[in-house]
Formats: sequence, structure tokens, C-alpha cells
Amino acid sequence: MKAETKPTSTQKIEGRFLLDLRAKINDLERSITKSEKETNKLKKSIVEKEKELKQKEEIIREKESLISELNYEIDSYAEEVKSSKKQLLNKDIQIESLEDELSQKINQNLDFSNEIKKLKEKLEESNSNNDIINKIVNLLRHKGFVSDKEFEVIIEKEGKEELKTLKF
Repeated sequence: MKAETKPTSTQKIEGRFLLDLRAKINDLERSITKSEKETNKLKKSIVEKEKELKQKEEIIREKESLISELNYEIDSYAEEVKSSKKQLLNKDIQIESLEDELSQKINQNLDFSNEIKKLKEKLEESNSNNDIINKIVNLLRHKGFVSDKEFEVIIEKEGKEELKTLKF
């Protein structure tokens, strides 16, 4: 212990003390070697962890980029869906309008068909009446008169009951 207080002076050292010091030095050297190995092991582990961290940071950047792209696509698709819904609504309105117009045209067509049918009936009746008149005129030309019997025969052939009450 004197050596610690006066390190520059010469002192007597016992062999046992030297052996103890040597053992302590050996223990310290082993401890240093062990610590150096641990330090090297930890440094390697740190390098590996930093490498893993860089890889994971790169993966995170890629994923964030992908998320950003997907969000952009989602926004784009959302706009397309919104536009498509608006177009669909407009088409529904247009279809409804065209269905109403078609219904009106069908009703108008039915009205025209009924009118045509009535006009055809009137035309047929008119033609039938013309046939009756022509037969009567022919009889008048040949004989100069038409008997009640001849008139009834002409009317019955043409199926005109309403004309039976007429007299010439």
C-alpha cells in the first residue's frame, strides 16, 4: 500500500503480494479480453441491427409510397364512381322521360287506330250505301221505278235494316 502513496520510491515487495497482483492482472486481462469480445459481439450486433433498420426503413418508404399511390387511385375511383352515379341518375331520368313519351305515343297510336277503324267503317258503310244507290239507279233506268218488294230485296242483301223504313 505504500507503493500507492509513493509510487516513485523503491520499496520492498513480498512474493505473495506479487502473485496476488499477478493474479489480479490476469483476472483483469481476462475481463478485458471478455469485455473486448462482448464489445466486438455487440458492435457486430449493432451493425446487423442498423442494417436491418435500414432495410425496414426502406420497406416502410416503399409501403408508404404504395399507400400514397393506392390512396390516389381510391380518390380517382371515387370520382369515377361519383361521375358514374350522376350519369346513371341522368340516364334514369332520361329513361323515365322516354317511357312517358313512349306511353303517350302508344296512347296516341291507339287513338289513331280507333279513328282509322271508325273511318274504315264509315267508308265501308258509304261504299255499301253507294252500292244500294247504284242498284236503285240501275232499276230506275231500266224500269223507271222501284217497287217496294225490289227495294226490300236490295236492302236485305246489303243488310241495312235502318233503310227499310224509307219509301220511294
